Amino acid sequence: MTCVPLTLPIAETIASNLSRRDRVEVLALRPDTGDDALDLDVWASDVMNTPEHLATAWAVLVGSNPVAMGGIVRHPALPHLATSWLVGTPKKLDGGVSIMRIAVESHKQWQERGVKKFQCMCLDSPELSSRWLVRLGYSIEGIYPQFGRNGETFKIWGRNHGN
Repeated sequence: MTCVPLTLPIAETIASNLSRRDRVEVLALRPDTGDDALDLDVWASDVMNTPEHLATAWAVLVGSNPVAMGGIVRHPALPHLATSWLVGTPKKLDGGVSIMRIAVESHKQWQERGVKKFQCMCLDSPELSSRWLVRLGYSIEGIYPQFGRNGETFKIWGRNHGN
């Protein structure tokens, strides 16, 4: 398992091979053009177009195969606030140890840059991601019914660092 900086080709590969749940989650938060493949390509491009001073993004490879990508994006107007995200292919769990390691390190780096509040938005469904978020120090802060483009319910998770 290898962790590498996220590139557009890796982002596009993962986006086109997302697990069913991650695909539903990403598309639920995107405008619906009627072409899910196009929506995922635009999303992958948007991920890569976040200015470097506001974001870090990485990918985990198992062998030469990208299985997951994630990152942290600092809010441009509220420098103490950042959003974390993670999606992957059905093989995402094969990179579990590396994913947890890079997630912990990324949070630590952003805390050192002054981020005191991290947030994450996930589908409200039973999933291993809930366990990951708890291990990273997150807790549920709210539930948004009918939030996604097809009426999906989302949970808002938060993690505070310092006061």
